[in-house]
Amino acid sequence: MRESFQSKTGALLALVGSAVGLGNLWRFPYMTSQYGGALFIIIYLLFIIFFSIPLFTAETLIGRRAQTNACEAFNKLSHGKMRWAGSFGMIGCFLVTSYYCVVGGWCINYLFRSVANLLGRGGLSGIESLQTTFVTVSGSLPQWSESVQSVLFTLVFALTCGAIVIIGVKKGIETSCKWIMPILFLLIIFMAIRVMFLPGAMEGMAFLFRPDFSCINGKVVMAAMGQAFFSLSLGSMAVITYGSYMRRDDSIGQISTFTAFSDTIFAVIASVMIIPAVFAMGLEVSQGAGVSFISMPFVFSNIPGGPVLLILFFIGLLFASVSSEISMLESNVAYVMEKLKMSRKGATILVTLTASVFAVLCALSFGPLSHIKILDRNIFDLFDAATANIFFPVTGVLGTILIGWVMKKEHVVAELSRTSSPRPHKTTIKAFYVITKYIIPIMVTAIIINGLISQ
Repeated sequence: MRESFQSKTGALLALVGSAVGLGNLWRFPYMTSQYGGALFIIIYLLFIIFFSIPLFTAETLIGRRAQTNACEAFNKLSHGKMRWAGSFGMIGCFLVTSYYCVVGGWCINYLFRSVANLLGRGGLSGIESLQTTFVTVSGSLPQWSESVQSVLFTLVFALTCGAIVIIGVKKGIETSCKWIMPILFLLIIFMAIRVMFLPGAMEGMAFLFRPDFSCINGKVVMAAMGQAFFSLSLGSMAVITYGSYMRRDDSIGQISTFTAFSDTIFAVIASVMIIPAVFAMGLEVSQGAGVSFISMPFVFSNIPGGPVLLILFFIGLLFASVSSEISMLESNVAYVMEKLKMSRKGATILVTLTASVFAVLCALSFGPLSHIKILDRNIFDLFDAATANIFFPVTGVLGTILIGWVMKKEHVVAELSRTSSPRPHKTTIKAFYVITKYIIPIMVTAIIINGLISQ
């Protein structure tokens, strides 16, 4: 018998937790800064409404209809025709489970360093040097000690998330989300407000909210569409997994819409926290996670009350990492539990330990294992690129094929209509079905092609 959330609020927060994660604290601000600020946000919002919400709804529907793990859901709902389809998502989900432990370990490391008031010493060059010694190891004794430290924090993070998942859906995931998500929102809002009072921050605010439509081009559109896909963890199997835990009378459409807009609000607030601060200090938004581990520590180390804000920032970053990790970990655990007929405890231990092995390899790929290259990428970057460009988008396309071309239409309509809230209008259901069947597969295929070409 499958576990379920005790309340609609629990389901909402868990689904939000699966979407509002680490990527929104660095990827969205970085993408916004690179692709036109306000223009990117407007295009992104349009894709959220007409692309992400329907796809999120489709994946949630698959989970609740199947009432089984995400991989088996394809087999069950297709009556064996797509038994192989879920494998793509599960492989990608496991890869993310592994390399997110490394980023989570960075968060713990930097939180400890910020508490010890070490990050601000030496200015920007000192912080960049700290980041370099943390992830780059050439083999000398002091650098090896940094590498061991990186591995240690990676394992601490992995075991902590494993402990949350091992408790179960109700006591572990639901309870943690009820605490983590509100606290994370409050932390980000508080720091965003503080940043807006920095001298020069209004220049960054203007960049964020004053669109320049002359800058629109194909790259901006593709970037916004790709971010709208990845921001909600679409194709990752997490949404399908949590969908299978939903109560039968929860409204799939309402929960999907709520999650999508919560994710968008969080991403925009994170940008308000980061981009104006970077403008105020005369810096450039670093590529990827460098925003969190180089630029923001420098910003907070140079403003009144900065050390306290820096600690709060890394607490928020750690919370975001945990929410992302447990959503991916739970998907793998649910699969192992049902496939191998294991207890939750046994399945969680097995998945956590296996993921930890790969996580250690990812952590060492910046140092002692940096010479190992596959397709000109180290292990960490290979896992990241494979999930973003292949496994998740392919799973997203397969999900729409299942909904639009394999499942009976009356079953899809019945699942959307099954709710204690007012039923969605027939026109809304029809629009969802047309978009999911015809439009979204084309759009996700474009994301796959664009991702492969741009590499």
